[in-house]
Parts: sequence; C-alpha cells; structure tokens
Amino acid sequence: MSLLPTYLHEVLHVPTSVAGTLTGAVSLTGTVGGFLSGWLLRRGVPVRRLFTGALLMPLGTAVAFLHWGGTGLAAAGAVLVALANELVVAAAFAMIPAVVADSADIDLANGLLAQVGSLGSLLGPPLVSFAVLAADGWWAVAPTVLAVCLPGTLLLRASVRGAAA
Repeated sequence: MSLLPTYLHEVLHVPTSVAGTLTGAVSLTGTVGGFLSGWLLRRGVPVRRLFTGALLMPLGTAVAFLHWGGTGLAAAGAVLVALANELVVAAAFAMIPAVVADSADIDLANGLLAQVGSLGSLLGPPLVSFAVLAADGWWAVAPTVLAVCLPGTLLLRASVRGAAA
C-alpha cells in the first residue's frame, strides 16, 4: 500500500494529492476485511480457509501494478490487497485464545502478533522497492508479495493445526 501513491503518480500520472487520497480511501476500505473475517468466523468458516485469503494479496498486487488498466483497475487491485490483508490479520488475532497454551499468555501473544505485523509494515515497503528497482519494473511487486504471502500462509495454517480452527 505504501508504494501505491508513487506508482499512481509515476506510472499512471495521477496528481500526488489524488494518489495519496485514493490510497487513504483504499486503506480505509480494507477495514471491511476485518469485519468480514469476524462475520465468517461466526458462521463457522474454518480459520485456515481465511488464512488462505492471504494468497489474494499477490493477485491484487498483480492487478494493481501490472499496467492492465488505468487508475480504476489499479485501485481495485489495491482494494483486494487491503481486504485480504485485514481479513487475515483479524483472523489471526481472533485465533490467539485458541492457540495459546495458557490464557495468562494471551496478552503476550497479542503483543507479539502486533509487533510482527509492525515489523512487516516496516520492512515490506523497502523490500518491495528493492525488488522493483532490481527488476527495473513494477511487474516485480506481485512475485515479491507472493514470495512473502505463500510461506506466511503456510505458517499461519500450520499454527492452527490442532486448534479449533
């Protein structure tokens, strides 16, 4: 998400103020994914399935960054990324009580999960920027996101294997 304004401005020639506003709107729209996660979990959808939703992020980045269309299609791909991200994050936080051995450690697990998420927010944009620069093109965004999301999905799914998931 943090590279979207640069892409919109440099590649699609969207004014920076519009690119920033659009990115903010996309991020806000992503919060729906968190609510969707809770709704699906309450209806009995296994959390492992929700974790698989992380694989929608590389698809969304491909739609957003591969020049398949204009600003609208780039925004739609970014919305898919934001929705999938929030869906998975909410499901991960919801599963903490089911995977923590001692309920006294739930606060610690919440903190660790929040810190891991923050670490991803800190390291993700430079990693993707490096990939874009090294590959000399925005096409590198989707494979880079896939390289992170695939093992992340496998780890998340494995973390709830045995829990009521």
